[in-house]
Parts: sequence; C-alpha cells; structure tokens
Amino acid sequence: MVTELELPTRVAAREAVPIVLRVRNAGRERVELMLTGRPVAFDLVVMGADRTVVWRRLHGAAVSSMLQATLVGPGETLEFTERWLQQDNAGGAVPPGTYSIQGILPVEGGQLVTRAREIVISR
Repeated sequence: MVTELELPTRVAAREAVPIVLRVRNAGRERVELMLTGRPVAFDLVVMGADRTVVWRRLHGAAVSSMLQATLVGPGETLEFTERWLQQDNAGGAVPPGTYSIQGILPVEGGQLVTRAREIVISR
C-alpha cells in the first residue's frame, strides 16, 4: 500500500488548508484493510518547525475500536479529506511560518503513515 498526502505548499494566514490522505494499492492482488472506527478514523499531525506537534485531527476524539473490513483492488485508492483551520489543539490561531503535516491511517495491527509534507503559511 502506498500512502501520500495532497495539500498546497503555501497558503495565506487564516485560510483553510485542504488536505487529502490517499492510500493506493500498488500491488497486483486485492488487499483487505481492517480500518478502525465508524466513520473510519484517520489522523493528520501538524508539526511546527521544531517538530513539536501543533495540531492533531484526532486530538481529544473518542474513536470507536470497531473494525471495518475494506477491500482495495489493484490500482484502487481510498481517499480521506479534511480542512485544517490553522488552529492548534487548544483552538488558537497558529502564527505564519513553515509547518510539516503527516497523515496516519490506523489499521489492525499497526498504521499506514505518509511522508511529511511542508506547508508555508504567509502573512
């Protein structure tokens, strides 16, 4: 399975940031993923320049431990979308600067993690 994030590289301050987490079956066989939660729980982690976690999508969320079997055929992609409102976990606005965002999809027995992507918030 190949995981990746799609997001803009630069946004203005206070502009909602659209983020898409994609999981693609790059193999030749169908794969069964056991995904957690209903709806499916996926996490996005925003880190400051010093790699300190600023915001997590699932921060404070109660996630169902229920498993959901999902079949992903060869070449098929699952997509999960969110909009980060440039807030920290306490609900305060984050200052302009460079941030890294990483996607995490919990699955039975572990998690699928994307490479971190940078975004610049300008004034």
